[in-house]
Amino acid sequence: MSHSAALNVIALYAGKLSGIAVSVFFLPMYSRLLGPDLFGVVALSFLALLRIVNSPFGRVLQAIRENDFRAEAIGYRTVVFRTLSNV
Repeated sequence: MSHSAALNVIALYAGKLSGIAVSVFFLPMYSRLLGPDLFGVVALSFLALLRIVNSPFGRVLQAIRENDFRAEAIGYRTVVFRTLSNV
């Protein structure tokens, strides 16, 4: 028995004991999100994150990551950008 099959058996028995249908990834087994909807959400999220990284805001965050002192010397307010990135 492979590892994934063993995990699936354990997850199925855990689901029967708890009354909740679970799979290996702890998603509902008969969920509609496992089809094209999930692909669409992942694709849109990826494109949104790609746009943020390539925006001026993302470029400043990359500069701060590379060298905080240099980014501050150029004139970026590093504390403000770090705070905005965590909000």
